[in-house]
Amino acid sequence: MKRHQPKHIYADNQIYFITSHIHNREFLLDSDSKKDKLLLKIFSFAWEDGIELRAWVILRNHYHILFKVSEGRYVSNYIGKIHRGFTFEMNESEEKRGRRLWQNYWDWCIRDEADYWMHFNYIHNNPIKHGIIRDTNSLKKFRYSSYWNYYRQNGDEWLVNVMEAYPIVDFTVENDE
Repeated sequence: MKRHQPKHIYADNQIYFITSHIHNREFLLDSDSKKDKLLLKIFSFAWEDGIELRAWVILRNHYHILFKVSEGRYVSNYIGKIHRGFTFEMNESEEKRGRRLWQNYWDWCIRDEADYWMHFNYIHNNPIKHGIIRDTNSLKKFRYSSYWNYYRQNGDEWLVNVMEAYPIVDFTVENDE
């Protein structure tokens, strides 16, 4: 049976939302050191490819990132570098050569301002959705989300206003389990 894998279509000067999860949804990202390694890949390859990260979160078995890319062709290259780099490092450190870590990724080209802010809010509320932390107060200290950075730069009031203006009620993302 052929798997459903829609073709990725990329455009220049666009913002993309990416979801990717560990193969078989295993909780492989179960330690700070593993999450740190993945986060380093996300940031270093973004810098290398001229990608502007807007929001991100890393959980136990998946991550979401929101970023702007100047050339659409860099999207799959960027995700591939993250996945290959992290897989190589993890397999080497755990002596599991050839192990598959990542399922395919899902991308969404942001359509408009409301779509952008709903995905932004979705990313930042993901640790609450998955029971990793209790509330937005805990998000201020959660290392594996860009929420703390926006809190530090813009404060509580700004984040509350964004959430109220673009709520994530009835907003779901495919393959975020």
